[in-house]
Amino acid sequence: MPKITIVHIPHDSRTYSNLRLAVDGVTLTGTQVLPHNLKSANREKLRLTAYRKPEDANIISVLPLSELMELFTSVIIDLETQVVDFFGRVELNWDPRESEPSPAVMFWPTVRFEDWAKPYSVAELSDAIQEQLESHPERGGEFFNDRRGLPRSTPDFAILFPIHDSCETIRDLVTYYSQALEDILEQSVQSLLAQARRDSIVTFFEFPKGVRTACQQYLVYFVQFLADLGIDADAELKEDAQHILFSVTPRDGTEALERIQEALQVFLSLPGSGEIKSYAITPSDIATQQLAATVMHLESQLILARATEQLKDATIESLQLSNFQYRQMLQTASDPVLPSPGNSEDNEPDREEFFDGTLAVTSYKGKGFEVNIPKLLRKLRRRFG
Repeated sequence: MPKITIVHIPHDSRTYSNLRLAVDGVTLTGTQVLPHNLKSANREKLRLTAYRKPEDANIISVLPLSELMELFTSVIIDLETQVVDFFGRVELNWDPRESEPSPAVMFWPTVRFEDWAKPYSVAELSDAIQEQLESHPERGGEFFNDRRGLPRSTPDFAILFPIHDSCETIRDLVTYYSQALEDILEQSVQSLLAQARRDSIVTFFEFPKGVRTACQQYLVYFVQFLADLGIDADAELKEDAQHILFSVTPRDGTEALERIQEALQVFLSLPGSGEIKSYAITPSDIATQQLAATVMHLESQLILARATEQLKDATIESLQLSNFQYRQMLQTASDPVLPSPGNSEDNEPDREEFFDGTLAVTSYKGKGFEVNIPKLLRKLRRRFG
């Protein structure tokens, strides 16, 4: 067990205190030991901080929580590497909201405001994170917004989790809660990005690196696919390290949103359907042939990636892009208009014949859905006469 003590050093005008933490006789000069509240004369309540030297924070992060919390009512360190892309400061504390305070760990953002260039503000992200935490209590995290003496550069909110085992270390807590933090931040950011695209369908995808370009090219064709169905829309692809944001906005207002959402689900299900290939060799119109060729090109890229072992993920077994769909949001200021029942097209047969009936294409059933390919392609053919 490491020996933890508090030592005095010569006065340093750059710091508030001449007290430092020592571990096994080695003074951690980047630490400070302060009263828990600088305005309080109560010297029994001490706070340990480690902002200045990452190596000191690393040493503290592997000390048993029980040893730290026996000496200090609060321990705040800056991690050398952020937990996720936003949270870099960790605090151990006694949860002040409890009638009998219990130990808790708080993850604070570390933001350089002068470098902030996001399409949303820190305050908006704070609100989105709070909404995520309140909507998903099963994650165990709580929103906390009391800075209590943290540096001015720290945004005034944190995510708080309980500490269940005092034998753990800060590093253990970071490892344990990092996935929950990543999920909370990721979904909060995605919600904000979707809200910035009002009256749009916003879908997030996770494409394997080996087929990312081919999948993006296929998504770009969706605008033409909609045009062939008589829907004018604009699309945007935005890429980050992990996800692809794909947003589609109708030019004729929110009335087309429901149709676009349905069309996108069909479009994502066409690769792997098999039946669409028939149209590449049959005397069909240009819209149908172009769609079939686009689908077949994507399928060939997925098959090639699988054959060369660039992809070992089972998600490409069926070749459907819907397998890569991470999250979809329908962003509209009003409720979408649902298609009216009783359309005469519903009575059309679920087959399409070619070569005087020698070849027929029928509907395709996938996992949890059915695509009526003949009906879909009749719509394309009607569009072009």
